[in-house]
Amino acid sequence: MITNWIKGEEKGALLYCVVLIAVGCSAYGFSIGVYNGWEMAANVSGKLPAIIFLTLSVSVLFCGALSSFMRSGIGFLANLKFLLIGFAIMGLILSSLSPISFFASIAAPSPGSPGSHTIHSAIPILHTLFIVSAGVQAHACLLKSVRSLAATPSAGNRVFYTWIACILMIGAPVFWVLHPDSLRAGSFIQSSFPAISLNPFTAQFSDFFSNMLTSNPLI
Repeated sequence: MITNWIKGEEKGALLYCVVLIAVGCSAYGFSIGVYNGWEMAANVSGKLPAIIFLTLSVSVLFCGALSSFMRSGIGFLANLKFLLIGFAIMGLILSSLSPISFFASIAAPSPGSPGSHTIHSAIPILHTLFIVSAGVQAHACLLKSVRSLAATPSAGNRVFYTWIACILMIGAPVFWVLHPDSLRAGSFIQSSFPAISLNPFTAQFSDFFSNMLTSNPLI
C-alpha cells in the first residue's frame, strides 16, 4: 500500500496522514501540558502539532535536495510522501504513549514536595526520549519500502539515514525555539531549576538537555 501510494497508483492517503499527525501529536501535547494545568494542556495540544508540521515542512526541503544530490532515485515528491507517512506513524505511536504520559503528569508531585526535584528533571527527559524514539521507530518502518524504490538498496540506506539525521538536526532547534509554554518561565521546571535558561535565544536545546541530565539525582 505504501509503495503504491508513493508510485501514485493510489489516492487519498494525504488526508489520512495529515489527520493522524494532527490527532496523535495533539493527544500527546495534551498529556505534556496537563502537568501545568488544563489551560496549558489545551495550549500544548495545539502547539505540538504545529511544531511537528513545521519540522516536517523544513525536513522535506532538505531531504528532497539531498536525495536528488545523492542520485538515489527517490524524487522530491516521493520524499514528501515518505516523510508524511513516517510522521503519521509517529503520530500513532505518540497517541499510544499519551495515556502513560497523561497519568505520569497528573501523578507528579507539586514543587517543593519530597521527590519533586527528581520528577521535574525526569519529565522533560522522558518526553524528549519518547518523541525522538517514536520518530526514529516510525521512519524505520519505511526502510524496506525505501530500499525497494531507490536506485539501489545501498542508495535507499543512505536516503533513510539522511532522513533521520535531517529530522533530528532540524527538529531539535525548531522544538527548542518554539517549545511548548509548559517549559517556559513560570513553569515547574523553571521554579525547580532556576539556573537552567529556557530562553530559546540565550540557550540551546543541547544545553538544556544536558543540564537536566546532570541535575537529575538518579543519573
